[in-house]
Amino acid sequence: MFKKTQPVIMRKNQMTIVGLTGDGNLTGSVWEKAHSAYNRSPFERNDENGYEIRFYGDTYRPGRDIHVGFLAEPAECFDAVTLPSSIWAVFDIVVADGYDSQNAAMDSWLIKNAEVYRQRKLDGLYYVLECYKPGGIAEIWIPVERL
Repeated sequence: MFKKTQPVIMRKNQMTIVGLTGDGNLTGSVWEKAHSAYNRSPFERNDENGYEIRFYGDTYRPGRDIHVGFLAEPAECFDAVTLPSSIWAVFDIVVADGYDSQNAAMDSWLIKNAEVYRQRKLDGLYYVLECYKPGGIAEIWIPVERL
């Protein structure tokens, strides 16, 4: 399969991901708890995708470095993380090659485009948004701003 190493650049309005926040070392468990909670208390979703926000940086928060869920309006009994309107560099992921298979391409793109874009932070932390679409399609979205 052809691997695209250049991202699609797109602009998105503010997005709220409703679900659960937890430990990035226990991602599968956090997703299981989020699905279980959603099945007990479903809410209206804006699309069929699943979203995973990964936080990292100098003010890293162990045990609270991942947020998983769905694009929706805030719902009772769930955590909500609102991402600001942004430009996103969107990379396709070939899941069979591993979720980190595009890390080198993403790092390289950020370095090569450092005079045009810089990665955005949220509350002092870098973050990326992973988007899981039906049919096993995965993307990693990096929030950037033009310099």
